[in-house]
Amino acid sequence: MNIDKFTQRAQETLTFAQEQALTLGNQQIESEHLHYALLVQKEGLIGKLMNYLQRDAAAMEKELFAYLEGLPKVQGQSVSNVYLSRKANQLLISAKEQAEEFKDEYIGVEHLFLALLEERGTFSAKLFGRF
Repeated sequence: MNIDKFTQRAQETLTFAQEQALTLGNQQIESEHLHYALLVQKEGLIGKLMNYLQRDAAAMEKELFAYLEGLPKVQGQSVSNVYLSRKANQLLISAKEQAEEFKDEYIGVEHLFLALLEERGTFSAKLFGRF
């Protein structure tokens, strides 16, 4: 997928998710890495939305981070070769479809968030159910 089709904020989200995966020693970038990146973004839309909905974004962020810490880790040189998991790739495709549905030229954080909300069977989906 062409990174130039993402807004600046969405590109920052993808970069942060990748950095988190590297920092935590995860070989795959999961949709939960993207979810976490959306939540911790300073002055980000998703944090503001969570506050507006009177949901505890900090608690969700804490649970997501604990989940990410528990993901399988790799050591050595292979840790520098992170890639998108199948579910994370599907999330980006879904975000692209969201943007197209809204007739937006670029994929933004709101499209990523809407795609996250549509996921089934993931840790993020369970969190949304509880929060």
